[in-house]
Amino acid sequence: MSPIELVVPVFSLIAVGWVLSRIGLAGDAWVSALNDYAYYVAFPALMLASLATRPLSGLGAMIAVNAVYLVVSMVLALLAAKALRLDSSLAATLVFSGSFGNVVYMGFPLAERAFGEEGLFLAAGIASTHLAVMLSVGLSLAQVASSGEANARDAAVRVARVPLFWAAAVGLALSTLNVRLPELVLYPLQALGRSASPTALFALGAFLQARGIGEELSRPVVVSAYKLLALPAIAYATARALGLGGVQLGCTLLLSAAPLAVTNFVVADKFGLDVETVASAIVLSTLGSALTLSILAAFL
Repeated sequence: MSPIELVVPVFSLIAVGWVLSRIGLAGDAWVSALNDYAYYVAFPALMLASLATRPLSGLGAMIAVNAVYLVVSMVLALLAAKALRLDSSLAATLVFSGSFGNVVYMGFPLAERAFGEEGLFLAAGIASTHLAVMLSVGLSLAQVASSGEANARDAAVRVARVPLFWAAAVGLALSTLNVRLPELVLYPLQALGRSASPTALFALGAFLQARGIGEELSRPVVVSAYKLLALPAIAYATARALGLGGVQLGCTLLLSAAPLAVTNFVVADKFGLDVETVASAIVLSTLGSALTLSILAAFL
């Protein structure tokens, strides 16, 4: 698939949300409602249906690669922050937000555009891995960067509160036990799942228009550059070292190149990261990813 065929349809939906927000139609209430729908209903339905209806054999290597490269990325970010003597707030932000990409809201539609139904299935496995690692190890390392200590119990509680985590757990269990969902259950799950990507992309566009970019650019540029350039390089090196190839490698690289997740903004507010840097980095990385994803798409 050409870069234009992969990237333009995804960003066109973001543009629709941006335009409607700009003219005053899609306000904050829209963004909040659509995000809640995508977060609590549509994406959990999509993840559950994707995982439950396919055998999981052969995914172990892909899941391991994604978990390993995320941990490697965060450790390298922590070491770099210490070597460069970054202040604790920026260090914690780089460690967490520099590796936590928009693997759900943007990753799912990108994977589907590039690899079809198989891409959606692989994206579900990758996203569940990223959520589990980032909300446990990721926030723990961010706390280490910020205050020098972490709380394992808090990490477990954070993961347990994520709807996508439970959707992934149930989907994995059903697939492992070879339990076939009845059509009465499967059809509404798949129907809700099909609404997830356009809803999330539209809401992302409206969010980006309302947010804008702050005056201080050096800090968000650092975080955005790490996310868009360093993370895919680390993912590729890890994948090749562990022997991952084919569509699983392509999907892993594609999702590694996704921009910062909007969830970073919520996390930054709750866990003492640099909120303004994160907000600006979400905008910058999303804009920049149009170029970096296009370049990556040329090699898939």
